[in-house]
Amino acid sequence: MTGAASRATDYVLESLGDHDRREFSCGVEALDRYLQHQIGQDARKRVAVPYVLVVRGQSTVMGYYTLSGSNVGVGDWPDGVARILPRYPY
Repeated sequence: MTGAASRATDYVLESLGDHDRREFSCGVEALDRYLQHQIGQDARKRVAVPYVLVVRGQSTVMGYYTLSGSNVGVGDWPDGVARILPRYPY
């Protein structure tokens, strides 16, 4: 490994907060777009719990993952709830 971090201990996982997501690119457009534009909204609505990988003491996102309690189709939710949930392409 080269660059700012060279050991596994140089990296930390943190709950998504005020992290710099602008430069993140994993090569998969849908994943990049999700992190840059949608992940915060999902966290606020509590439909996902996002975590980011950063170099210790820095805020630039190096990687991320989300946790969800379950997988429920939008059509299975009551209309009032389904209306405010995000839509994702499958």
